[in-house]
Amino acid sequence: MFKSRGDRWLLLLPLTLWALLLSPCMTRADERHYLIIFGAQSHPKLPRYTHTFATFVKVGDCPADGVMPPIQAYTISWLPQTLKVRPFRCYSEPGVNLDLETTLRWAQDNRMRVSEWGPYEIEGEFYQIVYNEYLRMQSGIYRYKAIDPFTRGSLTTDCIHAVSDIDYRHGRAEYFFLRSGNPASRHLAFVLSDRERVLAHQDGLGWLNSVLGLDRYPIIHRRDP
Repeated sequence: MFKSRGDRWLLLLPLTLWALLLSPCMTRADERHYLIIFGAQSHPKLPRYTHTFATFVKVGDCPADGVMPPIQAYTISWLPQTLKVRPFRCYSEPGVNLDLETTLRWAQDNRMRVSEWGPYEIEGEFYQIVYNEYLRMQSGIYRYKAIDPFTRGSLTTDCIHAVSDIDYRHGRAEYFFLRSGNPASRHLAFVLSDRERVLAHQDGLGWLNSVLGLDRYPIIHRRDP
């Protein structure tokens, strides 16, 4: 067991340094990077059936023969291990970071409508920030709580802050829990656009949705906020 929060961050520090120095996700000039933000909620909206998650993608240089370029995709989708969201639970519980396919199936099984903002192209530097956040969610140091502490750096987080912590200029209070589901995801897309972290939504990226398997689900494509 960790004796203090500082002990946990000491354990995480080597992982972060390794990600920066040795990760296959180090960016190159011939690569492109994209971010897709998702919101999911039931209709009518119930707090236990709302979710915010995001997928980010690195696309390699396209070969001259026109073959589909290699891609690497990662998802931040933070949920309790039980996959049962209990909004008014007083204590944190073990969490799990789901991949994109598992998240979409979970939302479908719970009759939640999924909305998408993007894909947005992002700079390689910001992609690395998001990737490092993904590594932290995968590291096992975080716990889940539907209404989490507003203090950035807390090792307890909800689904919204698991994604919004990539925005280092705003604290968690900027993403209030009452904006759960689509409002939270739309607000995150707005903030990242306002901070010029993402480029405007581009036409001609339908192939990316297809490669990610998004065309197999009834996803609602939203306009830029």
